[in-house]
Amino acid sequence: MASIQPHSLDEDEAISSVQVRPSAPPAVAHWLTSLGQGEVPLLTVEAPQDYRRTVYGWCSAIDVTKWQLHGIRSEVVSSLLQLGEPIFKDLLEVESFLVDEPLRSMVDQRFYLISDLFRVILEARFQVAEGAPPSLFLDAITRWILNEKLTARQETLFEEAKVSRRVQPTEQLDLCFFLVALSAQSGLINRLTLALDHVDRATSAGLTAKKTYLKELDDLAFCATRWEKLGSPLGVIFGVDRLDPLDTPTKLGKLIRSGQIHRQPV
Repeated sequence: MASIQPHSLDEDEAISSVQVRPSAPPAVAHWLTSLGQGEVPLLTVEAPQDYRRTVYGWCSAIDVTKWQLHGIRSEVVSSLLQLGEPIFKDLLEVESFLVDEPLRSMVDQRFYLISDLFRVILEARFQVAEGAPPSLFLDAITRWILNEKLTARQETLFEEAKVSRRVQPTEQLDLCFFLVALSAQSGLINRLTLALDHVDRATSAGLTAKKTYLKELDDLAFCATRWEKLGSPLGVIFGVDRLDPLDTPTKLGKLIRSGQIHRQPV
């Protein structure tokens, strides 16, 4: 199968071209090609770690490595914003900037926070077209999503876009998935994948940490599935030594079973 290269990324960058190698099992290849088609975008790999790493390589996945240290949601958001920077920067410059349904209806409704983000992007695109550096505005957008302090010049961007709301941690995933969906509609990417390894360890953490991890895993799986139906071609890979701890009659367990489960061929 042909490789799919994200727009304007160099080969040595962390998000590399997606290569479905000849040795990739059909199930993995099918899962990759299904991203963005409205199916459940979850792939759970139950296998020894070396084989799991091979699968992540087949999928050119963004490796979310420090989720046990920083939290699942926080690490996914920061990884997407950092490694997706070249793609999201192109959103401020690309000529074929498209917003089709269902995103068009969503950005027109101001009670959605993504409507605020879209207005900021439009304002940034206008100023970039006038000669301003896109990196300045992308940094402002990133800081806003992460709820970090903005510079006075960055605050001006939001004032001119008439955006005053601040982002809550529970809203960050939606904003990142919106950026991915918008990038796909504008032809900047075909698909992206995230890999979280050892997620079965979430069930063996202390009671408080376990509850937090499982809630954030559930939020990530649900958000990815919801945004898949809204045009986001972002897939999530869960790597586990054993699936049993996550294969429970919960919303997360049902989503995992609704997605693709892959085990190392014998």
